[in-house]
Amino acid sequence: MNERIVAIDPGTDASGVAVFTNGKLTELTMMNLPTLVDYIQVTDAHYVIENVEANKFIYARNKHPSQSVTLKMAQSVGLVKATARHIMTFMTWHKKAYTPIKPTPDNWGTMDAEQGKRALQTMLGWTGESNKDTRSAAFFGNLYIRQLTRKARIKPVV
Repeated sequence: MNERIVAIDPGTDASGVAVFTNGKLTELTMMNLPTLVDYIQVTDAHYVIENVEANKFIYARNKHPSQSVTLKMAQSVGLVKATARHIMTFMTWHKKAYTPIKPTPDNWGTMDAEQGKRALQTMLGWTGESNKDTRSAAFFGNLYIRQLTRKARIKPVV
């Protein structure tokens, strides 16, 4: 594999970004939307983004006895979905190839911090700094690369 893959876990204030070069994780970082848009515009890569719009339900972990708390969580999810849509619209507009990947409940960003860091080190050899958003981006980038190496059919959006 001789290419750069940039995986994105969209967020409201900042998105987790994982960069893979020739199949190896080389960078984890957080980027706000303007910085991410600038990065996408000048970086030749195949992009992978968590398709947060794929799930049309509320995860059990997001349900709360207080209706106001549940509504606040739903609003936060809506903001993340809007950010993801803006990122995908931008990539389409600038003819950047990307693959949306459906969220999974077992990604490294949903684990507690120590488990997530261990998974990142075990699976990808990463020992640097990470947070739940960058680990989630790395998870989706790794998932995409594994599917490529198994020659699974993933149709990129261009």
